[in-house]
Amino acid sequence: MIKKIFFLLLLTSIVFASKNKEEFPDQINFKVAGLFIGGQNSDLKVVKDGIGGVLNLQDLFNLDTNQFSFRLDSSYRFNDNHAVELSFYRIINNGYTDKGVHFTWGDKEIIASGELSSHFNTDIYKVNYLYSFYHSNKVEMKLTAGIHITTIDLGFEGKFTDKENPDDTKESSKEISTLAPLPVVGYRMQYAITPAWVVNFGIDYFYLSFSGFSGGMSDLLLGIDYHIFKNFGIGVSVNSTKLHFKMIDDDMTYNLVHSTVGALFYLNVNF
Repeated sequence: MIKKIFFLLLLTSIVFASKNKEEFPDQINFKVAGLFIGGQNSDLKVVKDGIGGVLNLQDLFNLDTNQFSFRLDSSYRFNDNHAVELSFYRIINNGYTDKGVHFTWGDKEIIASGELSSHFNTDIYKVNYLYSFYHSNKVEMKLTAGIHITTIDLGFEGKFTDKENPDDTKESSKEISTLAPLPVVGYRMQYAITPAWVVNFGIDYFYLSFSGFSGGMSDLLLGIDYHIFKNFGIGVSVNSTKLHFKMIDDDMTYNLVHSTVGALFYLNVNF
Protein backbone atom coordinates (compact mmCIF):
# COMPACT_ATOMS: atom_id res chain seq x y z
CA MET A 1 0.00 0.00 0.00
CA ILE A 2 2.78 2.44 0.93
CA LYS A 3 4.67 1.63 -2.29
CA LYS A 4 1.53 2.43 -4.32
CA ILE A 5 1.21 5.77 -2.56
CA PHE A 6 4.82 6.63 -3.38
CA PHE A 7 4.33 5.66 -7.01
CA LEU A 8 1.37 8.05 -7.26
CA LEU A 9 3.34 10.81 -5.56
CA LEU A 10 6.20 10.29 -8.01
CA LEU A 11 3.80 10.65 -10.92
CA THR A 12 2.48 13.82 -9.31
CA SER A 13 6.01 15.24 -9.07
CA ILE A 14 6.62 14.57 -12.78
CA VAL A 15 3.33 16.19 -13.82
CA PHE A 16 3.67 19.29 -11.63
CA ALA A 17 7.44 19.86 -11.74
CA SER A 18 7.93 23.53 -12.65
CA LYS A 19 9.77 26.68 -11.68
CA ASN A 20 7.03 28.92 -10.37
CA LYS A 21 8.82 31.69 -8.46
CA GLU A 22 6.24 32.58 -5.82
CA GLU A 23 8.10 33.68 -2.71
CA PHE A 24 7.43 32.00 0.64
CA PRO A 25 7.73 33.88 3.95
CA ASP A 26 8.78 30.89 6.05
CA GLN A 27 12.57 30.84 5.73
CA ILE A 28 12.69 29.58 9.32
CA ASN A 29 9.78 27.62 10.81
CA PHE A 30 9.20 26.22 14.31
CA LYS A 31 6.33 24.00 15.44
CA VAL A 32 6.09 23.35 19.17
CA ALA A 33 3.52 20.63 19.72
CA GLY A 34 1.80 18.52 22.30
CA LEU A 35 1.29 14.93 21.10
CA PHE A 36 -1.79 13.21 22.54
CA ILE A 37 -1.74 9.42 22.07
CA GLY A 38 -5.12 7.99 21.09
CA GLY A 39 -4.16 4.37 20.49
CA GLN A 40 -1.10 2.17 20.63
CA ASN A 41 -0.31 -1.50 20.02
CA SER A 42 2.99 -3.36 20.44
CA ASP A 43 3.63 -7.03 19.64
CA LEU A 44 7.03 -8.47 20.54
CA LYS A 45 8.36 -11.91 19.63
CA VAL A 46 11.47 -13.03 21.50
CA VAL A 47 13.20 -16.17 20.19
CA LYS A 48 16.20 -18.13 21.46
CA ASP A 49 17.34 -21.38 19.81
CA GLY A 50 14.08 -21.52 17.85
CA ILE A 51 11.93 -21.25 20.99
CA GLY A 52 9.83 -18.22 21.84
CA GLY A 53 6.43 -16.59 21.89
CA VAL A 54 4.56 -13.42 20.92
CA LEU A 55 3.79 -10.86 23.63
CA ASN A 56 1.30 -8.03 23.39
CA LEU A 57 3.04 -5.53 25.64
CA GLN A 58 0.00 -3.40 26.45
CA ASP A 59 -2.04 -6.39 27.61
CA LEU A 60 0.65 -8.44 29.32
CA PHE A 61 2.40 -5.73 31.29
CA ASN A 62 -0.62 -3.49 31.83
CA LEU A 63 1.22 -0.67 30.08
CA ASP A 64 -0.17 2.78 30.70
CA THR A 65 0.76 5.16 27.89
CA ASN A 66 1.68 8.68 28.88
CA GLN A 67 -1.13 10.42 27.03
CA PHE A 68 0.82 13.65 26.51
CA SER A 69 4.22 14.00 24.88
CA PHE A 70 6.31 16.91 23.63
CA ARG A 71 7.20 17.23 19.95
CA LEU A 72 9.38 19.76 18.17
CA ASP A 73 9.58 20.31 14.39
CA SER A 74 11.70 22.93 12.66
CA SER A 75 12.83 23.75 9.14
CA TYR A 76 15.16 26.14 7.35
CA ARG A 77 14.64 27.16 3.72
CA PHE A 78 17.88 27.97 1.89
CA ASN A 79 16.03 29.23 -1.20
CA ASP A 80 12.84 28.54 -3.17
CA ASN A 81 13.75 24.91 -3.85
CA HIS A 82 15.98 23.65 -1.04
CA ALA A 83 15.38 23.24 2.70
CA VAL A 84 16.16 21.05 5.70
CA GLU A 85 13.89 19.93 8.54
CA LEU A 86 14.46 18.42 11.98
CA SER A 87 12.00 16.63 14.29
CA PHE A 88 12.07 15.10 17.75
CA TYR A 89 9.39 13.42 19.85
CA ARG A 90 9.09 10.84 22.61
CA ILE A 91 6.47 8.24 23.52
CA ILE A 92 6.60 6.89 27.07
CA ASN A 93 4.94 3.69 28.32
CA ASN A 94 5.15 2.42 31.90
CA GLY A 95 3.43 -0.58 33.43
CA TYR A 96 3.01 -2.15 36.85
CA THR A 97 1.27 -5.27 38.02
CA ASP A 98 1.22 -7.31 41.21
CA LYS A 99 -0.85 -10.13 39.71
CA GLY A 100 0.48 -13.38 38.34
CA VAL A 101 2.05 -13.00 34.89
CA HIS A 102 3.27 -15.94 32.80
CA PHE A 103 5.06 -15.47 29.48
CA THR A 104 7.92 -16.78 27.34
CA TRP A 105 11.14 -14.74 26.98
CA GLY A 106 13.35 -16.59 24.54
CA ASP A 107 13.69 -20.16 25.76
CA LYS A 108 12.62 -19.23 29.32
CA GLU A 109 9.10 -19.37 30.71
CA ILE A 110 8.89 -16.43 33.09
CA ILE A 111 6.49 -16.51 36.04
CA ALA A 112 6.12 -13.24 37.92
CA SER A 113 5.61 -13.50 41.66
CA GLY A 114 4.50 -10.24 43.18
CA GLU A 115 5.44 -6.86 41.77
CA LEU A 116 6.59 -6.49 38.17
CA SER A 117 7.39 -3.14 36.58
CA SER A 118 7.86 -2.65 32.84
CA HIS A 119 8.63 0.09 30.37
CA PHE A 120 8.56 0.60 26.61
CA ASN A 121 9.83 4.02 25.56
CA THR A 122 10.73 5.38 22.13
CA ASP A 123 12.64 8.52 21.17
CA ILE A 124 12.35 9.51 17.51
CA TYR A 125 14.69 11.89 15.69
CA LYS A 126 14.40 12.92 12.03
CA VAL A 127 16.71 14.98 9.82
CA ASN A 128 15.52 15.52 6.23
CA TYR A 129 16.54 17.37 3.10
CA LEU A 130 13.54 18.81 1.21
CA TYR A 131 13.38 19.61 -2.48
CA SER A 132 10.46 21.87 -3.46
CA PHE A 133 9.68 20.83 -7.04
CA TYR A 134 6.48 22.89 -7.38
CA HIS A 135 5.05 25.89 -5.60
CA SER A 136 2.52 28.61 -6.27
CA ASN A 137 0.55 30.96 -4.05
CA LYS A 138 -1.76 28.03 -3.15
CA VAL A 139 0.23 24.80 -3.41
CA GLU A 140 3.72 23.61 -2.53
CA MET A 141 5.00 20.04 -3.07
CA LYS A 142 8.29 18.63 -1.80
CA LEU A 143 10.28 15.41 -2.03
CA THR A 144 12.37 14.49 1.02
CA ALA A 145 15.30 12.26 1.88
CA GLY A 146 17.05 11.91 5.20
CA ILE A 147 17.80 9.94 8.34
CA HIS A 148 15.33 8.55 10.88
CA ILE A 149 16.72 7.50 14.27
CA THR A 150 14.60 5.52 16.72
CA THR A 151 15.79 4.70 20.23
CA ILE A 152 13.84 1.78 21.72
CA ASP A 153 14.12 1.08 25.45
CA LEU A 154 12.14 -2.00 26.47
CA GLY A 155 12.37 -4.07 29.64
CA PHE A 156 10.88 -5.35 32.86
CA GLU A 157 12.13 -5.71 36.39
CA GLY A 158 10.94 -7.24 39.63
CA LYS A 159 10.60 -10.63 41.28
CA PHE A 160 10.18 -13.56 38.94
CA THR A 161 11.07 -17.21 38.47
CA ASP A 162 11.41 -19.41 35.42
CA LYS A 163 9.76 -22.78 34.89
CA GLU A 164 13.04 -24.72 35.09
CA ASN A 165 13.87 -23.28 38.53
CA PRO A 166 10.55 -22.51 40.23
CA ASP A 167 12.14 -22.15 43.68
CA ASP A 168 14.78 -19.67 42.52
CA THR A 169 13.27 -16.17 42.79
CA LYS A 170 15.24 -13.50 40.95
CA GLU A 171 15.23 -9.78 41.58
CA SER A 172 16.75 -8.49 38.38
CA SER A 173 15.80 -6.93 35.07
CA LYS A 174 15.80 -7.77 31.39
CA GLU A 175 15.82 -5.12 28.69
CA ILE A 176 16.76 -4.31 25.13
CA SER A 177 17.84 -0.92 23.88
CA THR A 178 18.86 0.06 20.38
CA LEU A 179 19.78 3.11 18.36
CA ALA A 180 19.12 2.55 14.67
CA PRO A 181 19.81 5.33 12.11
CA LEU A 182 17.90 4.48 8.96
CA PRO A 183 17.47 6.30 5.62
CA VAL A 184 13.99 7.60 4.79
CA VAL A 185 12.29 9.05 1.73
CA GLY A 186 9.13 11.11 1.84
CA TYR A 187 6.73 13.65 0.42
CA ARG A 188 5.22 16.92 1.70
CA MET A 189 2.33 19.00 0.41
CA GLN A 190 0.77 22.27 1.58
CA TYR A 191 -2.49 23.60 0.17
CA ALA A 192 -3.78 27.06 1.07
CA ILE A 193 -7.59 26.94 1.20
CA THR A 194 -7.40 30.65 2.04
CA PRO A 195 -4.39 32.77 3.04
CA ALA A 196 -5.20 31.93 6.68
CA TRP A 197 -6.14 28.23 6.40
CA VAL A 198 -3.49 25.80 5.12
CA VAL A 199 -3.77 21.99 4.84
CA ASN A 200 -0.58 19.97 5.44
CA PHE A 201 0.17 16.40 4.39
CA GLY A 202 3.37 14.44 4.94
CA ILE A 203 4.61 10.87 4.63
CA ASP A 204 7.96 9.27 5.49
CA TYR A 205 8.88 5.70 4.64
CA PHE A 206 11.85 3.38 4.86
CA TYR A 207 12.79 -0.27 4.70
CA LEU A 208 16.30 -1.56 5.24
CA SER A 209 17.89 -4.96 5.81
CA PHE A 210 21.47 -5.84 6.65
CA SER A 211 23.39 -8.29 8.84
CA GLY A 212 21.56 -8.77 12.13
CA PHE A 213 18.92 -6.13 11.52
CA SER A 214 15.93 -5.40 9.30
CA GLY A 215 13.30 -2.76 9.79
CA GLY A 216 10.70 -0.55 8.24
CA MET A 217 8.58 2.44 9.12
CA SER A 218 5.71 4.50 7.80
CA ASP A 219 4.91 7.90 9.31
CA LEU A 220 1.86 9.79 8.03
CA LEU A 221 0.63 13.22 9.11
CA LEU A 222 -2.44 15.17 7.99
CA GLY A 223 -3.43 18.48 9.52
CA ILE A 224 -4.57 22.05 9.12
CA ASP A 225 -2.96 25.35 10.21
CA TYR A 226 -4.69 28.62 11.01
CA HIS A 227 -2.45 31.66 10.56
CA ILE A 228 -3.61 34.17 13.16
CA PHE A 229 -0.95 36.62 12.05
CA LYS A 230 1.49 36.56 9.12
CA ASN A 231 4.22 34.86 11.17
CA PHE A 232 2.24 33.09 13.88
CA GLY A 233 -0.43 30.44 13.86
CA ILE A 234 -1.90 27.35 15.49
CA GLY A 235 -2.66 23.93 14.08
CA VAL A 236 -3.93 20.42 14.64
CA SER A 237 -2.83 17.20 12.93
CA VAL A 238 -3.49 13.47 13.04
CA ASN A 239 -0.29 11.42 13.18
CA SER A 240 -0.03 7.67 12.49
CA THR A 241 3.21 5.69 12.75
CA LYS A 242 4.04 2.02 12.28
CA LEU A 243 7.43 0.48 13.07
CA HIS A 244 8.58 -3.09 12.48
CA PHE A 245 12.04 -4.26 13.46
CA LYS A 246 13.94 -7.51 13.61
CA MET A 247 17.06 -7.36 15.78
CA ILE A 248 19.61 -10.03 16.72
CA ASP A 249 21.34 -9.37 20.04
CA ASP A 250 23.84 -12.08 21.02
CA ASP A 251 21.80 -15.31 20.97
CA MET A 252 18.38 -13.61 21.13
CA THR A 253 16.20 -12.51 18.21
CA TYR A 254 13.61 -9.75 18.72
CA ASN A 255 10.74 -9.06 16.33
CA LEU A 256 8.78 -5.92 17.18
CA VAL A 257 5.68 -4.44 15.49
CA HIS A 258 4.62 -1.14 17.02
CA SER A 259 1.85 1.23 15.86
CA THR A 260 0.66 4.54 17.28
CA VAL A 261 -2.16 6.95 16.43
CA GLY A 262 -2.32 10.38 18.02
CA ALA A 263 -3.25 14.04 17.64
CA LEU A 264 -0.89 17.00 17.52
CA PHE A 265 -1.82 20.47 18.74
CA TYR A 266 0.88 23.03 18.02
CA LEU A 267 2.05 26.60 17.78
CA ASN A 268 3.50 27.55 14.40
CA VAL A 269 6.06 30.39 14.11
CA ASN A 270 7.61 31.62 10.84
CA PHE A 271 10.47 34.04 10.29
